[in-house]
Amino acid sequence: MSVPSPPAGRARFVAMLRAINVGGRNRLSMRVLADLATGLGHHEVVTHLQSGNLVFVPARPSEDEVARELTSRLRELGLDLVDVMVRSADEMAALARTNPLGGDPQGWHVTFLAEPPDPSRLAGLDPLTGAPDRFLVVGREVYLGCSGRYSDSRLSNAFLERRLGVRATTRNWATVTRLAELAGAPTAS
Repeated sequence: MSVPSPPAGRARFVAMLRAINVGGRNRLSMRVLADLATGLGHHEVVTHLQSGNLVFVPARPSEDEVARELTSRLRELGLDLVDVMVRSADEMAALARTNPLGGDPQGWHVTFLAEPPDPSRLAGLDPLTGAPDRFLVVGREVYLGCSGRYSDSRLSNAFLERRLGVRATTRNWATVTRLAELAGAPTAS
């Protein structure tokens, strides 16, 4: 059986899984994840790190459809707490070029939201909540500037999910920029 060619001219997507390989729960080998994506018809599938990051040429052009399909297949494997956030190569490149917090990116993280939060929930989020750590919500992303370790910040993934009412997954700045590079979109302005 021959493998179909990737759709001509279709840009890569980045999929980031929430709650994979955290604390020994929801273990999933990246080989199984890559095979799952390939089985859904995606092309040129590459994984990055052991925390559920995929870069691929999508079989379908809809980020939402791809996220739903991947999430559904993961649930079939018994990974009920796992959700998938999908971004295009262009979106990842724009993120990697952005410097909304200013200064050194050493303590930066990005929390990827499944959808933009309701404006009323945003209005109820005090900007000083995580001080001295800082955050800025832009569309479907929350930029975090941590003064120390992310694991010590009050602005955890769980906190942001509760306060914003949407599913989320967080990546450090080095991973964000590497995923943008793997997606093939230029990150330098």
